[in-house]
Amino acid sequence: MGTPSIPFRFSRVALASATAAGLVVGGCATETVDASDIRTAGMHPVYSALSTGDGKTTVTGELRVGGDDGTFVVLVAGDELTASAGDEEKAMKAIDDGLRYETSFAVDAAGTLVNVALSRGDSADGNTNGPKSQVEIPQPFTLSLSKLKAGSSIPRGGDVAIEWDPAGSGEVSWELDGDCVFYSWGSTEDDGAFSIPSDEIDTAGIDEGETCEVTITVERVQRGSVDPIFAKEGGTIRATQQRTVAFESSPGPSE
Repeated sequence: MGTPSIPFRFSRVALASATAAGLVVGGCATETVDASDIRTAGMHPVYSALSTGDGKTTVTGELRVGGDDGTFVVLVAGDELTASAGDEEKAMKAIDDGLRYETSFAVDAAGTLVNVALSRGDSADGNTNGPKSQVEIPQPFTLSLSKLKAGSSIPRGGDVAIEWDPAGSGEVSWELDGDCVFYSWGSTEDDGAFSIPSDEIDTAGIDEGETCEVTITVERVQRGSVDPIFAKEGGTIRATQQRTVAFESSPGPSE
């Protein structure tokens, strides 16, 4: 059974208070810049391929200036992001007012090569295409509650055991979230089994005695490499197999 790294918890009440106090960024105006003002080598791509067990993979792309949290780059006429999965290639369509680009494929098999390519319409002006950012889709898996059906009622005060199949190598990440419990997250060995400790399934004071649905999310991630044109500013491309299972969290004996 996997040994977890240090887990983290966050109260929804604390999060709301922090937001109100301006400690959590949100509601701020999103900064953008047109791609025509940025050389390809000055961009920081954030590409991802997400598979959730329905046989599909959604590929999403962002281009930034200044790292993962930097200014969004909005593509202009002549610029294009395309994605391929295996032998199929598609143009990525703008979403969120051009802040992100997305497409999907009817494939999620392990080892499928996903490529995201940036084509610059103004390459004659010194911009270079970024055609080869690649990652392989990791092994799919199924997720379940150990010896329990999804949706089962589990009193707080005890560990919650989960299983996934097949096991892999490296680590998986996990998250636990529900309206009446702390949000928790961590990572553990990808060995097919893990017990979330009882002290990670706790309520904020105002939620004691409450029952709510709690969702556990497990992710297996494979990291790839972005095109060399982005070497100066860096960037990421990753493929994720994500699965969820839910249970009913009911009051424990101490409540």
